[in-house]
Amino acid sequence: DVKYVKNYLEGLKREVITTRPDEIAISGSGQTLSLIIEGKTIPIRTSFLRKLLKWFNFPIGQIRYFDLETVESIMNDYLLNIKSNTVDITLENGEALTITSEKYGKINDIDLIKLIEPLGISKIIKNDFMTSIVSETKEIIEPIPNDKFGVGISLFNSETGFRALSINSYLLRYICSNGAYVRDSSESKKYYHYDLNVMTVMDEVEKSIKSLNEKKKEISERIKMLKSQLNFETTKKRVAELLRMKIGKYKTDKLFEDTRGIRNNYDLFNHITLKAKDFELSTKIVLEEVAGDLLFFN
Repeated sequence: DVKYVKNYLEGLKREVITTRPDEIAISGSGQTLSLIIEGKTIPIRTSFLRKLLKWFNFPIGQIRYFDLETVESIMNDYLLNIKSNTVDITLENGEALTITSEKYGKINDIDLIKLIEPLGISKIIKNDFMTSIVSETKEIIEPIPNDKFGVGISLFNSETGFRALSINSYLLRYICSNGAYVRDSSESKKYYHYDLNVMTVMDEVEKSIKSLNEKKKEISERIKMLKSQLNFETTKKRVAELLRMKIGKYKTDKLFEDTRGIRNNYDLFNHITLKAKDFELSTKIVLEEVAGDLLFFN
């Protein structure tokens, strides 16, 4: 429910503390980590931990091999090595949510929701790491006889600094409710938050909404092209290589363990979007993005 999400976001108790990175510290006690700032001890969320480790490209999958004391030491060493003169500590409901640099350009989820709302909003997915907003798919195309799709707008954002803001078209196949995120062109519209001009990005979002009718024609033509592309094995190999880097070998092999009945790249597109439903949210989104990328494979 969009109204519920808006009320939830507007009701969050957030505070941003700007300070020098050498004036804060991490303290471990029992099985928890806390942030020491301005004489206060504040619980930290996983998003804060991962954002600080991400700052220095620490392989997050390795963290499970370290005890709490080692993690505390790593985080404090990282804080002392941040080059930014100041950092912003975002607190949410009394917990440390994230840490960002002085040049981080924050785009608020609530502002994006308000931009998309006139189109109608189909779904909003939000956690501490990212937000996905998908409009209703009211623009209808039928590139293949008796196979209708709805086209809408999709936005990905991260208020906490885990991914760029991206603007995509969202493609929903009505016959089976499979979905795919489609880039606006051969180059994805992504806006990284570092040194970001927020107003420029918001203008780009508005332009994408207004040009939705034009984009659906291009998408329809590219779906038709998928049907005529018979080089399934070559495309499958390229997709598999890409997915191994994004989701790992095990999940990729599971995706392609049964490809009987696939005769062309359109069948491959439908296979990926169908199987995406079998995976958890983060993997499902990656698969739906890669399915959308198939429209631009040559």
